Amino acid sequence: MFRAREYVKVKSLEEAYQLNQKKSTLVVGGMMWVKMAKFQKMTVVDLSGLGLDGIEETDEEFRIGCMCTLRDLELHPGLKAAFGMPGSGESLMKACTRHIVGVQFRNCATVGGSIFGRFGFSDVMTAMMALDTYVELYRGGNRAAGGVC
Repeated sequence: MFRAREYVKVKSLEEAYQLNQKKSTLVVGGMMWVKMAKFQKMTVVDLSGLGLDGIEETDEEFRIGCMCTLRDLELHPGLKAAFGMPGSGESLMKACTRHIVGVQFRNCATVGGSIFGRFGFSDVMTAMMALDTYVELYRGGNRAAGGVC
């Protein structure tokens, strides 16, 4: 289990960015993968109150927030329509998330955590790479340990 001295639920990306400039800070979302690790940080920065949990659809693209849950990704009707798999009745997003633990876990695990973690076992990461996605980081994510999405 990880430990932290201070927990900060930030009110802006700028606040998260400033706190993340210290190497003793960890930016978190659903914390599904983090809570299984053993380490200590001075400050944990929570992004959950910033409204980064949506999926926006335009004519050209989908914009998926870093706090979007894997369950939201799995069930989104626009993603299902755009990336449906002929003959199977399901979408690519459902196929790449269905084997991740269970529904309760997918209701908390985030897209940002799955991508930032770069887990070799991640079907989410594989699907995103196949779809030629990109990640936008606040201020370009200047810190080598990871930016704030």
